[in-house]
Amino acid sequence: SGNPFGVNKTLNFLYSGEGISSYLAKIKVKAGGEFDYYLFIELFPKLFSKAKGYPELLLDKKNVISQINTNQYSYAKYRNGKLVDNLGKFNYSVELGNQYKFDGDGFCTTTFGKAYHVIYQSDKFTTIILSSPQKTMFNYITTFSYFFIISSLLILLVGYFLKISPFNWQLAMTDFSTKIQIFIIVSIFLSFILFGWATTYYIKKQNAEKNNALLAEKVQSVLIELEDKLGDRNKLEPKMYDELTYYLIKFSNVFYTDINLYSKEGRLLASSRPEVFDRGMTGTQMDAEAFNAIHSLKKTHFTQNERIGSLNYLSTYVPFRNDRNEILAYMNLPYFAKQDELDNELSSFYTALVNVYGLLFLITAIIAVFFANYISEPVRLIKDKISALQLGKSYDLLEWQSNDEIGALVIEYNKKVMELEKSAQLLVQSERESAWREMAKQVAHEIKNPLTPMKLSIQQLQRLANDNTEDLAERIDRTSKTLIEQIDTLTKIANEFSNFAKMPKANEQVVDLIPLLETAIDLYKEEGVAFQLRDNSRGDTTIVADKDQVSRVFTNLIKNAIQAIPEDRDGKIEITVGVNDSGVLLQVQDNGMGIPDDKKDKIFVPNFTTKSTGMGLGLAMVKNIVEQANGKIWFETKEQEGTTFFIQFERRAGSAPEISD
Repeated sequence: SGNPFGVNKTLNFLYSGEGISSYLAKIKVKAGGEFDYYLFIELFPKLFSKAKGYPELLLDKKNVISQINTNQYSYAKYRNGKLVDNLGKFNYSVELGNQYKFDGDGFCTTTFGKAYHVIYQSDKFTTIILSSPQKTMFNYITTFSYFFIISSLLILLVGYFLKISPFNWQLAMTDFSTKIQIFIIVSIFLSFILFGWATTYYIKKQNAEKNNALLAEKVQSVLIELEDKLGDRNKLEPKMYDELTYYLIKFSNVFYTDINLYSKEGRLLASSRPEVFDRGMTGTQMDAEAFNAIHSLKKTHFTQNERIGSLNYLSTYVPFRNDRNEILAYMNLPYFAKQDELDNELSSFYTALVNVYGLLFLITAIIAVFFANYISEPVRLIKDKISALQLGKSYDLLEWQSNDEIGALVIEYNKKVMELEKSAQLLVQSERESAWREMAKQVAHEIKNPLTPMKLSIQQLQRLANDNTEDLAERIDRTSKTLIEQIDTLTKIANEFSNFAKMPKANEQVVDLIPLLETAIDLYKEEGVAFQLRDNSRGDTTIVADKDQVSRVFTNLIKNAIQAIPEDRDGKIEITVGVNDSGVLLQVQDNGMGIPDDKKDKIFVPNFTTKSTGMGLGLAMVKNIVEQANGKIWFETKEQEGTTFFIQFERRAGSAPEISD
């Protein structure tokens, strides 16, 4: 009655040198008389197999505390300073030192051997140590790796579903550096998958081969021990259950494996793990396939994978013979422990793999960014240089130190740039020479026209002088007028070429276009053409430009429009002024002959004209003036219907203080 650990002093806790706990009870059974009689009872723990293969399926989860995970913790038990029991990976000393300082509750915490230790002294004879490994840099890397992988996956998923621009893979794959980065990262990921799969397959294969070899050795060792103890028997019967169980448990603890014995009929005789059969987790009959192989087919051994609930394990069957080589039973070794070792080994491998590759992914991503930028930089530079190439300008050569594919590309680029620059210089020179030839040809042609009548007039005047003609004075006066007219023509030709070659510097001021248009129209009202001026501006039609040059633009356009109208058609010129977001838009429309398709691209070319007279400098000069005024000019035309010229004058910041008259 009462608590045997404290109140009832008839029950005492005992220690043995091997660390096995037991209890001794002293009970007084008779008192009085000459002698007192006492009953002494010693209680020992039940003998059970200590093999690691004990299935966790047998544990009562409600009432039994889970065993210590020896991968994380170790413990040791000391009696009188001597090690009597230990479990786990930590290498404890066989003797406990006296350097520890315990608090009032008997606890001491310390660190040694790369582990944390909690030491508890339950009494002056007994000391318990619980140990766990110290955290290393690898542990922090592990935490970082998992955090990095999970964060990366979340970012990718969120970016993909929310359609964030950096996750637009189609757009990203058009960029050369992004392709390199994705290629490197995908290569690492695929290597991670392939390496994990191949290593897992290799670990499982090696584990199976090792287990088969180790199990075969254990089977032979157990057979030798059983034959030594039971080899002299003629028969093994169920009544020998306790004896057989004792031996099986003993050998199970020695060889670290479970052992079952089946009769020749396939019924269970004894087991080092009777709980498995008592709880009905597996039947007491021998596995049918194994019984057929050993009993019927007379195999010397049979190994297969078996299952109890969700637990897979390796199982081997062999016949057990006595000294006279007679089969007494069939022995079975169910090998649970190695399944746990395989799971732990694979778990450790996957953990290490994730840790290493998590950190490797981060390093690879950083390297991929720098490497891709390093590789793509010369390509990007070449692209920028090519896009900046313009004829007539100087070209910058690229420099690249490495003699690789990029270096070869740079060399070819520099070579082509030098060839292009040389070709551009030759082209400019050729165009300049061609322009001078055309200009000289045009000037010669224009000068030749007035020189011919001048020559004829002088020759005629010379003949009249030789003949002493009476009206010589009148002839001289008439010839002089002709020569003066032709000289004026030559002066006009020279002035027009000079003006086109070098436009006078613009005197910019605020100019109202409407009065200039009205003045230009007044100059040509006597030409027999109907003019119509439409002002759709609804406001300001002023621009910043040179007044005289803009006046020349309007005069040239109106003159060209008049000359484009055939004599047999009533001329009509419509001028429209409007405004838009860019500024002032001017339209000059005629009902002339229009411009043929083969001549449209030459309208603004110097020295080109569609008329029989003139030098073709009018529209070229108009374009030059408009562009200097920060505007642009274009036209639309239909043959036999007419042409419309458009001039867009853009407004510019700043203006003269007053509008010119």
